[in-house]
Amino acid sequence: MKKLAIILTALLVLTALAFAGCGKSHTKINIGRDNLDLVAEGKTLTLDLTGIPSTGYEWTCEIDNKDLLIEKSHETKEAADDSSEPKVGASVKEHYTFEANGSGEARLTAKYARSWEEAPDEIERVFIVTVENGEITMVSEEDEPTIDEILNEAMTIPESDITDSEIV
Repeated sequence: MKKLAIILTALLVLTALAFAGCGKSHTKINIGRDNLDLVAEGKTLTLDLTGIPSTGYEWTCEIDNKDLLIEKSHETKEAADDSSEPKVGASVKEHYTFEANGSGEARLTAKYARSWEEAPDEIERVFIVTVENGEITMVSEEDEPTIDEILNEAMTIPESDITDSEIV
């Protein structure tokens, strides 16, 4: 009788575990570093970007495939402090919410720059967002070149620019 009770209990636990996994599951992705926090879960992607607007710099987001990744909201949240007055030089969070739709890839570009500068000294973060059937399945950050890669490219002379008379 005791063995039967143990077997039935084990069967009940296994059945509960099997049915617990039957619901629709989704991927949760977190990318957090420096002044950025990105969370993608299910069909929603949130992006928090920290900046200091009194310096003239502001965050903007661009999406190359606006049918696949739709901006649902954008709001500025001031850093928490004890006073109700905004402080010059205080940091704020730009909070963006996006919703996935369909299947494919979209590039989400976040830029931190002064809008009036012709050649802005900007920070740019580019994310590739993969969507399958309305669910975000992957987010990867596009690699930025290192300073060594930039310098090597700038100092390399293409062979087509070298003539025989210049070779010593």
